[in-house]
Amino acid sequence: MSRLEDTTKEGKMLIQNLSKIDFQDKNLDNNILNLIIIYFFLLAICDRERERERERESCPAECFPGALPASVPGTIHYGASMHKLLEHVRQAAHTDLPVLLLGESGVGKELLARRIHALSGMKGAFVAVHPASTPETLFESLFFGHEKGAFTGATAQKTGFFELADNGTLFIDEVGDIPPFLQTKLLRVLQEKTFIRVGGTRERGSNFRLVAATNKDLWKEVQEKRFREDLFFRISVVPLTLPPLRERQEDIPILAASFLDAFRQRYRPDLPALSPEHIRLLKKHSWPGNIRELKSVVERAAVLSDGKHFDFGFLNPALEPSERQRADLGHFFEELPSMDELEKEYMGYLLKMTHGKICGTRGIETILKMSRPTVYARLKKHGLR
Repeated sequence: MSRLEDTTKEGKMLIQNLSKIDFQDKNLDNNILNLIIIYFFLLAICDRERERERERESCPAECFPGALPASVPGTIHYGASMHKLLEHVRQAAHTDLPVLLLGESGVGKELLARRIHALSGMKGAFVAVHPASTPETLFESLFFGHEKGAFTGATAQKTGFFELADNGTLFIDEVGDIPPFLQTKLLRVLQEKTFIRVGGTRERGSNFRLVAATNKDLWKEVQEKRFREDLFFRISVVPLTLPPLRERQEDIPILAASFLDAFRQRYRPDLPALSPEHIRLLKKHSWPGNIRELKSVVERAAVLSDGKHFDFGFLNPALEPSERQRADLGHFFEELPSMDELEKEYMGYLLKMTHGKICGTRGIETILKMSRPTVYARLKKHGLR
């Protein structure tokens, strides 16, 4: 039996004996009271250690700052942006407030959602829903469930996502892809925590915690009437933005090493460690696919390795899209383009360079020193938005 388990057993026995003590007795020895207080203080520490152990077992290594893999050369830590984000995650996880995860594709939004669920201590399931891969005709049945005979083909009763996530977490990936008719119904379920199965009459309850994610500018979707404003405010009580990998280069080595450790177990244990030159090449890449792309690149290198070397030559910066576009500009100028054609080409280049980012210090509006409405107007003029 471990110390934690032993302490918990003794703690239960102590609690049972406490009920027999008369705390109003003036002759009660103060030393006994002090020992009881100290014991409960130690018990609280043990409970916290158990919680931390559960976090380490439940959360993916790439989302959890801590021990460094041995294959990472030098001393590398998560950047300040991720430390701050993970602290906000920890704070939000202990509430039941809806969380909206923002970030580009591949930055690890679902991993972070699972971390929130693990830290929350909720006893129910983590139910992940991907609207983009769901036929629109099945949305209502999948979310609400249906009764037998509710429609043609409903040969049996089906439990929906809301019900499956009771006392757990409902994660809706790419929430901006939910069709308008379902947005209204989702809003009501979030407000009332009740719903009715398709073809049913009885109202059912579900005490789930919503975590939604999107790679879209959801506020822009609201302004263009593609997403309900009231639903936006309902799901974004705690908005958390995951930075793209190109903005957290200090994390690339530890993520790559973490993936490499996993591939050693899957493919071959004699894979070499990442060298400083490997790290330099990985950091030089722009990672448009973010962590998902990094994982694929490391896996490809691991599979093709001879056990002594890695080949990251396919990450040659000369093959980067931005570099190719720069090289093609000389040929473009030979055609003597008009000012409108030049503007369209440059705006298109900026869209690729910023990965579609309009706002902020690295957005197009800052680069061009233009107002946001003017940038949108120019993009629309050239059919780029």
